[in-house]
Amino acid sequence: MIPAYFISNYIDRLTIEDAYRLSKKYKTGFTYEEIQQLLLFAKKHKNEFQKKNVDMLLEQIKKDVDSTTFSKILLLKEKYSH
Repeated sequence: MIPAYFISNYIDRLTIEDAYRLSKKYKTGFTYEEIQQLLLFAKKHKNEFQKKNVDMLLEQIKKDVDSTTFSKILLLKEKYSH
């Protein structure tokens, strides 16, 4: 398991350009503007990511993004959840 401080530090240092490149690399379908929103959300809620509080994060982000972006998030969650 990756220590929580590594995750927090990575999220803090991640730029919008880096996040957008990762998005393109993994073919997520997010636009640059969506990545901007998602990165701000990730930085604001990085402690919840560390706690793996998925349900709370999904409820919160559903309020913060439009329905198209949220649908993309759910597709990715389903794709990478095991």
